[in-house]
Amino acid sequence: MADLSPKTWDDAVERFYADANSIMVDRQAKYGPANVIKQGLYGICTRLAADKVERLMKSLNGKVVSGQVVLDDIAVHEDESFEDTLFDIANYALIAWMLRKGYWSLPRR
Repeated sequence: MADLSPKTWDDAVERFYADANSIMVDRQAKYGPANVIKQGLYGICTRLAADKVERLMKSLNGKVVSGQVVLDDIAVHEDESFEDTLFDIANYALIAWMLRKGYWSLPRR
């Protein structure tokens, strides 16, 4: 089997955005645009702070040992992986940009 790991920094960035794009398209198909339109930029900030960042914090179980923060293994959530949450956070920045530009309501293909 071929190694699919990125070989360069640029490849890693392209991989990140390809994966983020896949999740963004999946979420748009699943939820549609109405939830974002209804709550606007304030709703996006609320979702980031109250939902996505909270999920990250809960996933990073840790403790202080000899003055250093030591994290446990990242907790696994049934419906969304740790990496999915990171992509969602990145995608919320894109959603905010699209909303401000008036692109969010454009039809899907």
